Amino acid sequence: MRRGGRDTRARLRRGRAGRRHAGQRGLTLVELLMGLALLVLVTGFLAAGLSTARRAAEADAVAETATRTDAALAAAVDLVEASLPIETIVVGTQRATLAFDGRHGSLAAILLGDGRTLRGGLVSLTLRREGDAVLVDVAPVREGVALAAVDPDRVRHVTLLTGVRDLRIGYLGDAGRDGRAAWRDSWEASGRLPALVAVEVDFLDPRRRPAAATAVLRQR
Repeated sequence: MRRGGRDTRARLRRGRAGRRHAGQRGLTLVELLMGLALLVLVTGFLAAGLSTARRAAEADAVAETATRTDAALAAAVDLVEASLPIETIVVGTQRATLAFDGRHGSLAAILLGDGRTLRGGLVSLTLRREGDAVLVDVAPVREGVALAAVDPDRVRHVTLLTGVRDLRIGYLGDAGRDGRAAWRDSWEASGRLPALVAVEVDFLDPRRRPAAATAVLRQR
């Protein structure tokens, strides 16, 4: 009997120990599940924060690009506003015409350099698009020399904008054709400068908004 009692007590102790081990295993599993849930939650928060930061960085980059675009276009408009109503000799003839050749996608004019941004004296200015870039070409000229006769070796090319899909230039004024001011796609062979020149640029990147600026010209 004594031996049987000892066996019974041993079995009871082993049963209690087994239950304790099972409880410990169950607690560890719960802790593991809670840890996984917290990890998923933290990962979601981190992903949302990174996405917000990325969108903010993209918005800042777009805003900075727009600021640079506006500044570049304003610089081009400043040059156009300096256009002079100077007559030049048409190449191959003795006929004089105003040195301002405005097309729908380009513009050529003569202006007076200020000695800072441009060298002093008369300067030929061409605003045009080449590929996906808007360029400004400047070169010194002599009075009486036609725009087409500018020495190409002395032309300086400046890239104004890149990623451009289209460049449009419009002209407002009285071109002497019908005696009234109107917007036109070109300004050629006129005896006076246009009153306004509107420059519009569209970009290949849909995130970049179209840019526009208007030059006010004086007849002097």
